Amino acid sequence: MEKTVKKLNLLPLSAPLFFILTGFLSCASTAVPASDAVVSEKSDSSTVFVILDSNPSTGYSWSYSIEDKNIVAPVSDKFIQNEAPADFVGVGGKHSFILKGKKEGTTQVVFTYARANSEPIQKRVYELNVASDLSTGLKLVSAE
Repeated sequence: MEKTVKKLNLLPLSAPLFFILTGFLSCASTAVPASDAVVSEKSDSSTVFVILDSNPSTGYSWSYSIEDKNIVAPVSDKFIQNEAPADFVGVGGKHSFILKGKKEGTTQVVFTYARANSEPIQKRVYELNVASDLSTGLKLVSAE
């Protein structure tokens, strides 16, 4: 009796994630890596993207605080799971944050990776500079 081995085609699963992530990164004119982070900014826009490795199945998640919410506002905050077969659990991915400059000035945004009611195990601090035309620059201040 012959056994048939079924091959799993992951290409259909990988295409949506590929387009989501490359959509974020393809509009980037500069990138500032911070360990596992990909940070990019559009030169013609007030929008910046921060994309961090994450695995919420461990109980850890990224959160952020904005020093001056009059200067920068959040636009999007979402987790994008890595490709995996449907029966896999505990799959990590990327957490993407989109921030937009609202008015001229400088502020800091602090990202922390922690479990609820626990001390963070990772921390990223970025300085955002918003020009009078609302173009937004981003600089990594510290990564712990």
